[in-house]
Amino acid sequence: MKRIFGIGIALGVFLLMPATIPEIVHVSYAVPPPVVEVIKPLTILPVAPVRVGFGDRTVKDVVVSVPGYEHEVVYLSKYEIKAILAQTSWRSYITGSVIQIEDGSWIQDHSMFEQIYRIVMCESTGRPDAVGDVEMGGSYGLFQINMVWHQLIGGRDLFDPIENAQIAYEIWKLSDHSFKRWSCHPTQG
Repeated sequence: MKRIFGIGIALGVFLLMPATIPEIVHVSYAVPPPVVEVIKPLTILPVAPVRVGFGDRTVKDVVVSVPGYEHEVVYLSKYEIKAILAQTSWRSYITGSVIQIEDGSWIQDHSMFEQIYRIVMCESTGRPDAVGDVEMGGSYGLFQINMVWHQLIGGRDLFDPIENAQIAYEIWKLSDHSFKRWSCHPTQG
């Protein structure tokens, strides 16, 4: 009983104390005005259109220059080289072999393409217009096909990357599926 009496007095005192609530409470449902921020438009300068196709990636700072002749150097990307090889007899070798491994899963083997890519990068650094070994008769194009193979070359254009890759395939095949005919061969066989 004493407890109930104590709780009642405490409750009474609490209810009779002056409230700390402000006298005027204003509730507004109006939406505040939007803040307008002026943003300067982004200025995009006109750029020359990007050409689509093989050999369109040029390095602007590198120019081959001889008296009366000048042109930008063209380097083919890894994917452009793969697309070129896919249009030749290399296709079945560069698309990768699917192999089932011990745990039953399947993997794709790209090692042949990687070997071919290393040869192209070593021989010509991906330049379809590369010329080398001038003192030995000249080597031309992506795979640096030497003029020793003039009978195999026939009248084909060695600066056309697709023709060059096809001739390289034929040389590789005549060499018992070996890259030994190139000065930059990743393996001996």
